[in-house]
Amino acid sequence: MNGLTTALATPFVNGKICYRSLEKLLDFQILHDVTSFVVAGTTGESTLLSHREKINLLRFCRSRLDGCTLIAGISSPSTDQAVKQAVYATAEGADALLVSPPYYSKCTEEGYVRHIESICKCTSLPVILYNVPSRSGYCLTLRQIGGCRKFPNVTHVKQCVNVEKAKQLSVDGIDVLCGDDALLPQYIESLSAKGAISVISNLFPTLTAQVMNGKHSDVYQNCVNLLAKEVNPTMIKYLLYKVGLISSPEVRLPLTLPDEKLQKEADEFIAFSGGVM
Repeated sequence: MNGLTTALATPFVNGKICYRSLEKLLDFQILHDVTSFVVAGTTGESTLLSHREKINLLRFCRSRLDGCTLIAGISSPSTDQAVKQAVYATAEGADALLVSPPYYSKCTEEGYVRHIESICKCTSLPVILYNVPSRSGYCLTLRQIGGCRKFPNVTHVKQCVNVEKAKQLSVDGIDVLCGDDALLPQYIESLSAKGAISVISNLFPTLTAQVMNGKHSDVYQNCVNLLAKEVNPTMIKYLLYKVGLISSPEVRLPLTLPDEKLQKEADEFIAFSGGVM
């Protein structure tokens, strides 16, 4: 899981997953040397996918990603449902699990640790904790992350908090992955992050890898700024559509397409950047 991982968007056409577009997106990623992927994560609209769709996505990606690392997104406010997702992801050939914190219902401090323990007991796969306060409504604590250290398959934590907070939550034996493209340069420079799970790399895999290696890029920063103007993954899907990597920018309700102003900004950005990198 170290290095660059692309958090794959899930293409839709007329309400259904478009596997032709997904195959094109995967081919593009492989062509640009990306070998690690999150399927059915936040960028893949995980909470808007049915259980069967998640299984089919994993099965499809596994059949086309021989030799690559396939990380399955596990997201549910229910521990029982999260465990079921983990069992099926294991059976479908996932290499690791990215486990979102229980959302809406939230959890007690002990409850989070027991949530992760329940998942770890049902699989031998590596487990990546996911600290994303903007989505879950709360920030994991040092005690919670530290409590998960005792489970052998908890190997990484994807952090979507500022660098100083991530440092405060650092636990020996659990590697840090940057989960916020806007913070990637800081994570690499100041936190010695082991890798990144990136949205932007759907469109700019080579450029994102260069940023991870310390190369500044105006195009990357401009993309960060653009994506921040609307809820993920609406903007990245629109950009992927405009450059021809997916056949529709469609998202599922309650998400909607970017408004005309943002679409115009996106079109101007593509013209400025010269397309994919």
